[in-house]
Amino acid sequence: MTLDVEHALYLWIKHMEGKHESVNRAMLVAKQRKFEDDLGVPMEEQLEGDGWIPNFKKVYGIKEYHRHVLAQYAPRDHFNFDETGLFALWVISKSLQIDDEF
Repeated sequence: MTLDVEHALYLWIKHMEGKHESVNRAMLVAKQRKFEDDLGVPMEEQLEGDGWIPNFKKVYGIKEYHRHVLAQYAPRDHFNFDETGLFALWVISKSLQIDDEF
């Protein structure tokens, strides 16, 4: 992925957070494809799938959280509950959020 696309995705996530909207992996992949098309990235250089997301999250300080839990707490109190095992059998959707401490 080009740096232009990465930066556009980061700015888009910030914009969505400013509107108090959630962003999930599927939305991020769809927006990545749109930005690649809009910015004229050649087809042979465009990424397929979502394998790029873990590195993108690490580089830009983005965390993935369970959406229904976030609404109850201030951002400074967000924890990654899936690491605690509390939701081992519960299928829920996740949301991406930029880590303020990054």
